[in-house]
Amino acid sequence: MSERDGGDVERKVVPLAEARAGVKLRAGQPVVLVIDGIRRRPDLRSSADRAEAATAGEPRSTLTILAADGTPGHEPAKLRLGAGSGLQLKWSVTAASKAALTAKSLVGKTCETSGAPSAPGPVSNDQLVSSALDLPLDAQGSGSGIVRVDPGPCGSTEYTLSVTPKDASAAALTVQATAFVANFNVQLELPDGSDYARNKPCVLEIPGQSSVEGTTNERGELWLWVPNVTAESATLRLLDGGAELAHWTVMLSAEEGVPSGALAVNDAGAAGADRVA
Repeated sequence: MSERDGGDVERKVVPLAEARAGVKLRAGQPVVLVIDGIRRRPDLRSSADRAEAATAGEPRSTLTILAADGTPGHEPAKLRLGAGSGLQLKWSVTAASKAALTAKSLVGKTCETSGAPSAPGPVSNDQLVSSALDLPLDAQGSGSGIVRVDPGPCGSTEYTLSVTPKDASAAALTVQATAFVANFNVQLELPDGSDYARNKPCVLEIPGQSSVEGTTNERGELWLWVPNVTAESATLRLLDGGAELAHWTVMLSAEEGVPSGALAVNDAGAAGADRVA
């Protein structure tokens, strides 16, 4: 079958078998040859094709982690926060028969079971670690929303959105987001004791390790992501305009069972990149 698009270019559609046998084309005549019956590999589909497939029933899922007030982290799937601070998990799912949210502590902390979580309404981090939260879906298997986690994690925690597709032949989907919880926090006063050391730069010098820098918040609190090491004579320095205001000797103790990278010293990004709740 052939047709013209209103111009001089001929559009010729031929079955796959005919194309394999050989298609005769006239020299000097522009033609668009369409082979009917070719199945493309999924990874070669255009974005429009993928969108159409998703609309037709291909499952999709997203998970974004935010601070309690909706402030984003330095990456959609990573957030730094203080111990116990609340957070939000923003999720969306399509073409699913079931979707569930779970949590796993990355620092080996055990959480007491406090009842199965339920939506809507806030759930505690302990509840998510102990039991899965089933997420609401409509008749088409789609859903979206925000799960508020409060109280938040006491240690670095990984959250997983698990999706079972409506199409039994499709593979299950999982997406993850991580809350990196500071493992060193103190509240500092000015040397004369007149007020808290608010918004002051600090540096923690650890023997045999790179120094860790941070800044106190409006309450004079300092939150740091410190390597999981033991040190009897680390030095914490309080600075102002590059000059030292005060310093303290600090003893650090390693926590057994902490996996490599769980404290997110490198994942935390630049100092102050994320606000600590």
